[in-house]
Amino acid sequence: MDKEFKLEYLDYNQSVEAMMDKRVGAANIPAGVPASSITQLYAQLGEKGAVVLDFTDEQLGKIRAKYPIWTRYVIKKGTYPGQTKDINTIGQPNILVVRKDLSEETVYLVTKTVFENLQFLSNIHPATKELSLKEALDGLPVPLHPGAYKYFKEKGLSIPKELMPR
Repeated sequence: MDKEFKLEYLDYNQSVEAMMDKRVGAANIPAGVPASSITQLYAQLGEKGAVVLDFTDEQLGKIRAKYPIWTRYVIKKGTYPGQTKDINTIGQPNILVVRKDLSEETVYLVTKTVFENLQFLSNIHPATKELSLKEALDGLPVPLHPGAYKYFKEKGLSIPKELMPR
């Protein structure tokens, strides 16, 4: 039997509050780990009351067949209060999108600045610890800007045909 869903458009903290109040059954919180709203949820409800979706490789394969932007993401045990095991969930890349007419040099310098200052950035936000040159192109849904292409090519990355600048 089909069930109807009543969608609510809430920010991350409002979503967690609505889950704790049992006003909503689930929330989509695509935030960098650790996300303060998920930390709050685990602190309040514990591992048995707060569940992050765990996907098998087979399930991920089916998802990627239709939506290739999704990739494997493992939330290591202990990331959230009371989390006793790794969670094999999915994530999508955070991407910096620019206008096509932005100069190649500007985009090249921004890309270079980001990837050559990852240690500094990881001191600002823990989610940037996940950022790496090795996985920079994983799951990208659009072609690269010529400036980003130039930087990644310079660094020796193998760039798939679908990501070539147009």
